[in-house]
This record gives sequence, structure tokens and C-alpha cells, in this order.
Amino acid sequence: MREAYGSKIYKPVKKQRWFIPLIVIVAILAGGYFFFKFLSKPEADVNALDVSLAGEPNAALNQEAESTLKDIPPAAEKKVGQPSLKVASDKRAASASIAVNPPGRMPDLSDKRKQALELYNKGKFRQALDLYLEISDEDITAYASVGMCYYFLEEYSRARRYLDDALANNNDDFDARKFMAFTSYRQDYLEESRDHAKQALEIKSKDKELKSLLDKLSREISLMDDGYKDVRIPKFKLQFSREDHQDARDLVLDILKKAYREIGREFNYYPDQDITVILYNEKTFFDVTRSPGWAGGLYDGKIRLPIHGYEGQEEELERILFHEYTHALVHFLADRCPLWLDEGLAEYFSLGDVQKIKQILPLNMLESRFPRDPNVVMIAYRQSYSVVSDMVDKFGLYRIKELLEAQKKHQDIRKSFDQVLYTNYDRFIENWGRD
Repeated sequence: MREAYGSKIYKPVKKQRWFIPLIVIVAILAGGYFFFKFLSKPEADVNALDVSLAGEPNAALNQEAESTLKDIPPAAEKKVGQPSLKVASDKRAASASIAVNPPGRMPDLSDKRKQALELYNKGKFRQALDLYLEISDEDITAYASVGMCYYFLEEYSRARRYLDDALANNNDDFDARKFMAFTSYRQDYLEESRDHAKQALEIKSKDKELKSLLDKLSREISLMDDGYKDVRIPKFKLQFSREDHQDARDLVLDILKKAYREIGREFNYYPDQDITVILYNEKTFFDVTRSPGWAGGLYDGKIRLPIHGYEGQEEELERILFHEYTHALVHFLADRCPLWLDEGLAEYFSLGDVQKIKQILPLNMLESRFPRDPNVVMIAYRQSYSVVSDMVDKFGLYRIKELLEAQKKHQDIRKSFDQVLYTNYDRFIENWGRD
């Protein structure tokens, strides 16, 4: 019974085991066919895309890239300090990127312009310059802004190049024309400066800064035409009257070299920029500078000095030249700083060791201007000397130099005081000299 049951079941089971491997083999073959059929085609498409991007762009893309490149003057390629071929390649790549990206992913230049303008208005010209240079790669109307930043950074040759490009693109660009006038003046191209100032005033006739510059230029050009001569030594250009200052010329040059050497050694700073020094007779000095009657000299980007009867007053002449030369150094290091700090340093390097005073005039009143009254202004100068002398005693000259450098970077005296001297500026000027 068990045998008969076993015999009946055995034969069907044997047939099923033979058929199952056949089904499995057929399934594997069919799956492999469909796998290679459908996956091999996308693989080919990917390879085709790689070849297209690695080789020449398609015709429409290439045409747009070349069109973009034509709008960029060759001078712009050279200014970034890289070979023209590389810049052109980078420009083409940038154009291709813009062409294939959807509109929502294109760079928004308006945001960069807004950010750059905010930095510019805060006096953070280096940071603003970096953004304007980025913008100018795609929009040449930013050249004027680049030139203006370079002007305030006192990189006048670079400012001139970008302002020239801006005017070549738009001859009526007021900002470019105005700052070309000031740049030319800083480079001692007086007649060129006058021409640019006049053209700028034809665009905006009420600009007070240009009117003031033009007024100064008319007086200076008239003076230079009246028998003035130039002499140059390393780091200085001296302009003087053949008639009035021939004898004083060598003495002034010797004092300037001494100031460069001695103040540079003590302050550990030797400027790269050349400094223009102009000698006047007394009447011409006050006519040109409009300085108060007690002024013994002036620095306004150039050292201006009235020379009269210097024989026997060599020490006073040296004091004045050391004072004005220090103003030039402070200006190079910090652009601008509180006036009491600027004048205090100038007095520190020109007076030597003199008696100090306490705080008589509130220091916060001496941040941007000094009184005109000759009796009061003498107190302001001596007080400024006293506070700077105390700062040097406490912090050292090297820290004062670091303070000026931080001021140039941040354009914020409070932040600079806190970062370099670890001192709260407002408390310092309130409490100094009141103990």
C-alpha cells in the first residue's frame, strides 16, 4: 500500500524538476536582453553629451559667447593681470554658463551694485572695489565706479586707466569726468585737470567740489606759469620760484630727506608714494590756500609752505616740514582719522619733548575741526600733542601705527581702538587728562 502510493507519486515529481531549470534559463536570457537593450541607449546619450560640452559649443551658444566678448574692450582683459587668451577663454565659459542656465539662476548684478554702493558710502573702498571689479567683467558701465575707488585708495594710475575707459564708453559720464579732474590734479597734470573740471561743470554746473577745484587750479596754474621750476629727488618733487626760493631750495630738500629718514626709522614706515612740496612767498601762500593767518604750512595732498626770511630760522623751517611730512604719512596709513590724533602725531614728531597739558578742550570737539581763534587753537595743538604722547608712552609707536592701519581698513575709529588698543574709544576721549 505504501509502495503503490510511493510509485504513483514519484513519476510526476520527476517531470517537474526537469522543467524548472528550463524556465529559469529562459527568464535569465530574456532579462539580460531587456537589460542591455534599454540601459545601453542612455549610456550612449551621456557620452554624446560629454563630447558636446568638451568640444565646440553649438552654433547658437558660440554666437552668443562671441557677441558677449565683443562688448568687452581689450583693455579690460589686461587689467585683471592675466593673459588675454586666458581671460577670453574665461569670458567665453562664463557666457556659455549664462546661456544654458535658466533665467532664475543668472547672477543678479543689481544686488552686487547695491552692496558695493553701501560699502563705498561707508568709505570701505577696498571692499567696494572688489565688487565693482566683478561687476565690470559683465557691465562696463561700472568702470567709473572702479576708477573712483582707486582714486580714494590713492592708486591714481589705476584710477586713470579705468576712468579713461569709462569716458571712452560714455563721454558724458559725469562721475568719470569729475574724478578724472581730481586724479589729474593729484598727478600734477594741472592743465588737464582744469579741462576735465570745465567739461564736468558743463554737465552739472552747480557741483561745489568742482568749482572749488577749478578756483584752486586757476590760482596754481597762474603761479606755475610765473617762473616756477621743478626739481625731483627720490620720494619728493619740489616746486619753487626761481626768483624767490633758489637759495632755499637745497635747504628744504635736505630737511625733507632728514624727515624721511628719521621719522621713517622711528615710525617704521617709508611711503611708496612720491610727495609734492610747493614753496610760496607769504602772500601767494595765503592767496592759494586760503589758510588762516597763523598757519605755518599746509598739507592737503601736497605740502605747501610759505618761505620768507628763512636765514636764522632753519630750526623753525625744519619743525614745520617735519610736521607737514607727518601729516602725509598719517594720510597714507589711515586715509583719515580723528583730527586730534592726526595733529597730535604731527606735533609729536616735530616738537620733541615739551610740557604736556591735561584735557581743556573736549576731545570729541577736536575730531573733525580745530578752532580758528589763534589763542584757542594753540591749546588744541598742545592738547593733541599731550594725548598722543601719553598714548605712545602707554602703547608704543608700533601700536599707534597699527591703529592707523586698522582705521584705514575699517573706517571706524571705535572698532579700531577696540581691536588694536583693547580700549573703548568713547571712554578714552571722555576720561583722558581728567584724572
